Amino acid sequence: MITYVKPIKPPEQLLMLRSLVRRLPTKNPVIQNVRQKLSHVEAGYTGEKLLGKTFHHLFSDSNRYLIFHNIRLKSGSYFQIDFIVLTAFYALILENKHINGSVHFGTLHQFSRKIGPKIDIFENPLDQCLRQEKLFSNFLETQNFPFTYPVICRVILSSHNTKITASAECREAVFQRVLRLEGLLSEIHALNGRFTEPILTSNQITRLSKTILHQHTPSWKSPLSTFDIKQKTLPGA
Repeated sequence: MITYVKPIKPPEQLLMLRSLVRRLPTKNPVIQNVRQKLSHVEAGYTGEKLLGKTFHHLFSDSNRYLIFHNIRLKSGSYFQIDFIVLTAFYALILENKHINGSVHFGTLHQFSRKIGPKIDIFENPLDQCLRQEKLFSNFLETQNFPFTYPVICRVILSSHNTKITASAECREAVFQRVLRLEGLLSEIHALNGRFTEPILTSNQITRLSKTILHQHTPSWKSPLSTFDIKQKTLPGA
C-alpha cells in the first residue's frame, strides 16, 4: 500500500524557469543558457514522473510505503532529495537521473555523459548518495528518531536511452547503488527481505511524516540572480 504524503508536482525551480523563458526577450544574450537549464530541469521532472508510475505497482503490496517528492531539509546546511520512501523497516532515498547517452562512472569520483563527440561532466551520483544518506540520518537523529533506523540511497537512471559503464575502481559501488528504472521494484522487494524487523512504530512513522512536511523548506531562489538578469529588463516589470 502506498500513500503520497507529498505528491509529485513540478518543482519550484522548474516553475520559475518556465516563467522566465516566457518573459525573457528572444534577443537577450542569456536566453540560450536559460533554455538549456530549463531543458535539464524538465528532463529531471520527466524522470520523476516515470518513477511515480513505477510506484503504482506497490498499491497491492502488503507493506506500507509513505512517499515524498522533492523534499528540502536542513542538517547543518540544506539538502534536497528527489524521493523519500518511508517504511517501518527502513527509509529509501531515490536520486533520479534522467540522462540520455552513455554515462561513465570513472576514477577520482568522475561522472560523465557522452552523446556523439560531446562529453559533459556532472556531479557523481554515488557521492550524492553517500552524502544524502549521512545528512538524512543526521536529520533523523536531531529529531530524536532511533539511530538504528536504516537509511538507504539508490540512484535511478530513469531514461531507457542510457548506457552505463564504470571503471574497475567503482564497479562494485555502481552495482550496489545504481539501478535502471525497471529494477526499482526488485530492489524494494530485496530490501523488504533484508530488513524484516520493524524499527519504527505506527505512531513514530506518523510523527516522522509530519516532521518531514513541517521541516520541508521549498527553494524559491530566483533564476534572475543565477543568470544575472535585471528585473527591469523583463517585459511588464
